[in-house]
Amino acid sequence: MAIPAFNQLQPDEAHGEIDFLGEQFFCDHHGAMFWSSKNCMIVSDLHLEKGAAMAARGVMA
Repeated sequence: MAIPAFNQLQPDEAHGEIDFLGEQFFCDHHGAMFWSSKNCMIVSDLHLEKGAAMAARGVMA
């Protein structure tokens, strides 16, 4: 799967760059990390069900 935003990201435009065991990762301040050699985006802290749970309790109007 292609990830257009990260495919166009250049290393100097990334918010952070990590070299780990010979692999290169580019980090974004939104909680995403791109593993360049695998063309893979890794995301963190998504809280996918948090909105549904809050809506079920009537917290979100």
